[in-house]
Amino acid sequence: ENPLRQNLISIAATEDGQPRIDILDGVKAKNFNGCLRCRLGKLDGIKSSAFPADKQPKGNGLYADNVWLKGTFVLMTGEDILTRFEITEGKIHSAVESLRKEIREEQSYLDNSSFADGMDKWKTGSKATLFTLGGRWIWANGGPYGTKPDGHAEIRTDGKVPYAYIRNSYIMQKLEDFRLVPEYRQTNSQGERVPGVVYLSFSYRVIKAGRLKIEFVNADKTGFENFNMFGHEEDLPVGGEKMFTLDGLWNGTGDFKLSFTGVIYISLLVFSTNKADALAYKYRTLFEQSDRLVKISAAVFDKDGNALKETGLVIKPEGSGLYAQDNTGKIALIGVSVEEEDEYGNTVSKIKLTADHIQLEGLVTANGNFKILEDGSIETTNGKFTGEIDSSKGKIGGFEIGNGRIGSVADSHGSGGGLAIYDDFFRVGGSKGYVMFGDDVIPSSAGRAFTAVGRIVNSAPNIYGNYGFGQANYGLFIDVTGGTKNYGISSNAALLAPAFINTKAKLLTFGSGNYTVDFSQHNIILMYYNEPNYSKVEVTLPSESSVAYKFGMSYLPTDFAAIVTFRVRPGSKNIILKGIYNHNEDLQNYEMASGDSVTVLITKADGFRYQILNHSS
Repeated sequence: ENPLRQNLISIAATEDGQPRIDILDGVKAKNFNGCLRCRLGKLDGIKSSAFPADKQPKGNGLYADNVWLKGTFVLMTGEDILTRFEITEGKIHSAVESLRKEIREEQSYLDNSSFADGMDKWKTGSKATLFTLGGRWIWANGGPYGTKPDGHAEIRTDGKVPYAYIRNSYIMQKLEDFRLVPEYRQTNSQGERVPGVVYLSFSYRVIKAGRLKIEFVNADKTGFENFNMFGHEEDLPVGGEKMFTLDGLWNGTGDFKLSFTGVIYISLLVFSTNKADALAYKYRTLFEQSDRLVKISAAVFDKDGNALKETGLVIKPEGSGLYAQDNTGKIALIGVSVEEEDEYGNTVSKIKLTADHIQLEGLVTANGNFKILEDGSIETTNGKFTGEIDSSKGKIGGFEIGNGRIGSVADSHGSGGGLAIYDDFFRVGGSKGYVMFGDDVIPSSAGRAFTAVGRIVNSAPNIYGNYGFGQANYGLFIDVTGGTKNYGISSNAALLAPAFINTKAKLLTFGSGNYTVDFSQHNIILMYYNEPNYSKVEVTLPSESSVAYKFGMSYLPTDFAAIVTFRVRPGSKNIILKGIYNHNEDLQNYEMASGDSVTVLITKADGFRYQILNHSS
């Protein structure tokens, strides 16, 4: 009845063909039911409720209630794996790490960087000198007699992977032997090309201390901005296997050379612009399970244990997700969840995609109202777009996009109504009138005697009713207000029309104070003066600088000209305009009485002046 005396170790190698070692506990009857705690050997015959009926233990192996394992394991694939399993408080945690024992040639710019093909693509120096006598080698101790070289490099294959053995020598790969040479076409603001960042890594072991030197021989910086060429020098002490990493700038020129003054083994050499490819040292997979979490991930680490890349699957009661992440924190994520978040407290299901680029293949649908077809076209019931739309053809709201234009569809008779927008032409209007702007809006039927970039046509019937404002057609109606001064049209060329109609004059009443005359706003000035203590008034016309200022110019051009009509209103006393040239080119003070008018030309061609063109008394 003593539990401490209920233990048994059974070693069986009988004729049943099931050799085994059993560890039993709780043996207190004439049978072993429920007592097997561990078996090493043939597992056939074990019945355990811990496993499904079709997955019962069988064959040669290990069966136990608990297992702690450590050390090196070799899989059926021949891969060496360092494995650790841990089970604590309902949580299963398994981490598997494999040392990197191979590289892929496509990761490196260097050819034969794994040394799998011996010294192919590689060069070295310091060869042995053999002595001859009479044109024949001198043999001693079963081989040719000669001097041992001061330095030597060769590829050896007596380890797990091929490696370069370097003794006070070097290995070099010519640029023309590179597997691939990147092209650097990016330029700076001065037009000089910009070098790129490259990464170098290799596994090494120093047998005899020496100085390591990495360089690009005969590199050429011509055409590139100034930079420090990729290279490195340092003293390496004797030690075990280590990982060497280096980054720097390179412009795709020169021969790669690695030299060492002592004795060193080098393997797994990678030279690349991809940091993860060059620095990857260790792969790691992770499986973690608890009552609320299942996580499976795989990661790549550098020699210092820093993660370079990681991909995984996380499953929780709240939702699950598939992710990928690099060492900068950049992440791609596919997540699914059911959350309580709408305004009525209802649960809402969610699918979340997070990535810089999302690529969907095949037919994509959403509730039957939105489709992305395999040819890239979209079918949707409604849509609201904000931002840029790039389209070569189509129809939107009755407008057609196609053949380099946007506009309403033209009818079979070639009617030009509606809207039409081309890259060099714009037209809007209808059958009664239209506006056109573009390179040339005059039809070829006009004989191309002249061109125009703007055209306004108004042919609306409007002849019924009494003559007046309501029955007038306008080609252009301009309403300008709100400025210190307002202009309807500003042109540096002549204005051509059958007639110009001026319907507004400036009323200018002179008193004891100052007055202002602005010829840029009015060219008809109606003057009035009736001070009781004076019989007349003298008026000084604006100076050249004042006229220029009113026309918005710092100075008047030589060909400046303007015509202004002055008239003295009825009931006014006499008004004298000072400094006017008469018909005889004499400068005079021109006196005007009530009812008089004078038309004056303002020019600068013969010096700034006011010149009488016509007058009436």
